[in-house]
Amino acid sequence: ISVEDARREGVQHRMEGEDISSDRLKDTFGLTAVNFGDWMLGNAHVKERQLHLNHAYDSFMDLAGVLGVPPKALSLNGMLGLAIGAQGTGQYAAHFVPGVNEINLTRTSGAGSLAHEFGHGLDHYFARLAGLTRMADPFLTEFATQPAVTNRFVDGKNTKVNTFGDVRPEIVDAFKTIVQAMNKRPTTE
Repeated sequence: ISVEDARREGVQHRMEGEDISSDRLKDTFGLTAVNFGDWMLGNAHVKERQLHLNHAYDSFMDLAGVLGVPPKALSLNGMLGLAIGAQGTGQYAAHFVPGVNEINLTRTSGAGSLAHEFGHGLDHYFARLAGLTRMADPFLTEFATQPAVTNRFVDGKNTKVNTFGDVRPEIVDAFKTIVQAMNKRPTTE
């Protein structure tokens, strides 16, 4: 939906009428950057930019509450950035860009998509820890069903190594459970 039509219910995270700056959004959540696309710049879009900032702040605060983590944890150790109306064609409401490590919410229909895109960012974050960033699909969910231990030649010897690098086995198991739940849902009426 458009940011103008977006309505939220729940705990208020801002004072009545309080506006959030790009810097405050960035600092509160530890984001690498908060960017706007070219067609969002200029005096004609000041109110629209502000509305996007306020909604993004509330959405990130809601997500931190749902996940039970401090707001800064949502930056994924400072990896994540946010762009609004900066990339894409508007074909999708939003998308996550691996490598750039940025959630892009489209100008016209990105409201309500932040948590979904954060999930892609989290998936990529763990893929980075697993050393999978050079893969065609650099997301842990693409590899979570593979064996946790792989044989590799290290110093001329066949050695068993953790397939997922520095990612703890319980994290890989959680991703495996997610993948299985998405792919093997029981049939219902």
